[in-house]
Amino acid sequence: MRDFTVLSDREFEELVADLLQARFGTHVERFPPGRDGGVDLRWRSGAETVIGQCKHYARSGYSALLRELRRETKKVAKRKPDDYWVVTSVDLTSHRKDEIHGLFQPWMRSSANVLGPLDLDGMLTEFTAVERRHVKLLFSTGEQLTALVHSGIVNRTQALLKRIERARPAYAVTDAHRRAAELLEKHRVCVLVGPPGIGKTSLGMMLVAQAIGDGCQPVEVSEDIDDAFAMLRAGEKQIFFYDDFLGELSYGERWGRKNEQKRIGHFIDHVAQSSSALLVMTSREYILRDAGRMLETVRRVAAEPFVLRLAEIPPPDSGRVLYNHLWHAGLPDTARHDLAGSGWTRIAGHHGFNPRVVEWCVQPEFVGDGGRYVSRVVDALDNPETIWETVFNGLPEFDRLVLYVLSTLHGRFSTVEWASTVLDALCRETGLRFTGDDLRRALDVLEGTFTRIELVTHWSSGEQEAVREVRFMNPSIRAFVLGRIAADVFACRAVLRTATDLNALELLWFGDEQGLMDGLRLWPSRLSPQVRAEFVAAAQRLTDRSQRYYRAILFWNCMPHEWLPDRAWLTRAMEAHIVELAADDEEDTIDPFTYNVVLRDLAGTDVGMRLHACVDAKTDVDRFENYLDDWDRLAEHIRIHRRSCDLAGSAKVLESYEGFVDGELERMRETSGGPDIENLLQMASIAGILGLPGLMQRLRDAVQLVRTSDGDGYPQQVAESIQVSWGTDLVQDFDRLLRPEHS
Repeated sequence: MRDFTVLSDREFEELVADLLQARFGTHVERFPPGRDGGVDLRWRSGAETVIGQCKHYARSGYSALLRELRRETKKVAKRKPDDYWVVTSVDLTSHRKDEIHGLFQPWMRSSANVLGPLDLDGMLTEFTAVERRHVKLLFSTGEQLTALVHSGIVNRTQALLKRIERARPAYAVTDAHRRAAELLEKHRVCVLVGPPGIGKTSLGMMLVAQAIGDGCQPVEVSEDIDDAFAMLRAGEKQIFFYDDFLGELSYGERWGRKNEQKRIGHFIDHVAQSSSALLVMTSREYILRDAGRMLETVRRVAAEPFVLRLAEIPPPDSGRVLYNHLWHAGLPDTARHDLAGSGWTRIAGHHGFNPRVVEWCVQPEFVGDGGRYVSRVVDALDNPETIWETVFNGLPEFDRLVLYVLSTLHGRFSTVEWASTVLDALCRETGLRFTGDDLRRALDVLEGTFTRIELVTHWSSGEQEAVREVRFMNPSIRAFVLGRIAADVFACRAVLRTATDLNALELLWFGDEQGLMDGLRLWPSRLSPQVRAEFVAAAQRLTDRSQRYYRAILFWNCMPHEWLPDRAWLTRAMEAHIVELAADDEEDTIDPFTYNVVLRDLAGTDVGMRLHACVDAKTDVDRFENYLDDWDRLAEHIRIHRRSCDLAGSAKVLESYEGFVDGELERMRETSGGPDIENLLQMASIAGILGLPGLMQRLRDAVQLVRTSDGDGYPQQVAESIQVSWGTDLVQDFDRLLRPEHS
């Protein structure tokens, strides 16, 4: 049977109205709650007026339902309907139906007018179109989801299924869900992009659950795209879920591996052309943007029609999200009183409304006695980091070190022994001692607030291995912990000395869009050189250990020159990288822009010239055919290294760029908005750098023509004041929910 407890009372009422409308073939009116009550639904049956009452009391039970229905009898007696129906989510026996019928016998024709969850379940099976509109019921219960998954992959998907089950009740089906489902159905691939906490993961999980209900087998990609290729089955209905496919906090977490971008591009193409596979991926917007500057495949993915950008949750959807969280939370009367009236609109209408923050703000630890509830939630939305600040500050120093270690170990670790090795080194740096029991105690304290434990499956040499992993509750908590490290010079230096791979350095540098560079502004200037020295030493040590020079080059290209390793070490490292490039027999191309910082530092040296030759030889100009940003990056590379760059003056480069410009001008002529002056100017600048003065002048003439024929070339942007409308039904539903007597 379907699980109706995942619905809020207003979702339950919407469902009942749709089912009765389908059953009787007539329009069913819904009424917002009023003080007189007695009427939730009304419809006509011939000349008769029929009234329906919805009671979503599954959590309260039959006794509470019966008490409420007895209070309703006086209201029904005043209205004297021709017929009366009661629909409830409480389990009903035949005796209970007869008892309810007895209360309303003068107006209710028989006990058949009393519908329980089994009746609704049967109607949903009969009227499948209604079920498709109420997608939360398609998600199935946790047990049903497990039953629908092949036994061979249940263990591997158990963690995902449990997360779906936890998230389902408070989930609100918004316009974003409908658009994402349409994209997935049309393109077989959907990439959800947005800021932290906007609901990308929840939406992705619900798309997965919906697909499981339609017969798909789920595959969660946890490490890299090789997981997906290993599980791909020709002709079998599958849905692949790759959460944070570019990394939780920076794209280097997963995309530093050479050829990863090529493999994921191939997988997307495969699924898009498949008739049986589906793919859902998520990424933070700023990570997609940063990765797009460096990685060709990411730029291509970002431009695809199956990308859904979730910039914000507009009203009234934000109100629905808040309502569902409040309905399932069971807040004390003090908090409900504070939310009543227009109180809840201060939260739902907040410019920084964020489901992840709201989810935390309905937890008992935050709610407390409910005092000043709305003001405290608004403060949390204004400054989300304050949510964890108080709890973090109350932790013992050792527990904080555990979080430091977890934040730099890819945000997870699978064994106490692995964590202990890194933790031991960090404790020595800070003068603490610990035992295995200390670590286990700390993990017990942190679980549920900062961390969670999940059973996941990894692939090793073609074999599946199930392990329990300690992970952060969500990436925002990890970003908060990294921010604390970056803001504490002593903690930062200790972590740098004990870092185990380049990922830790990337996370410290970038953090959650600010990171270490933001921390440097807080420290006295005399401390900055010390941190820089530790950072450079760690970068050299970890690169030597991993021998992953391409990953390091990607990282260094984002760094200021003074933070690069010293030239002697860089020369040795690039000598090894040249050998690596020469031995690479894969038909892989290179973005020369990636090497700009390194090549500039090695300018005039023998190794610099040889590296130039390797890079230029592996630069495929044909791949720039459709991307203006690619040409801009290539032109910048040529401008910086004109004297030593083989690409400067290349006939193939010049011919390809002229062809690209012709194509862009043709596209602009066919665009309803007309030519884009900014793009024309950018193309003219590139033509000048490449040594095409004639083309540069043609483009400048085109800019002048556009400006003289259309003002300044840009339409006047008029800001409009938009009146937010929550909708009468939602406002009155909140009014009912927040009454002190609500249960």
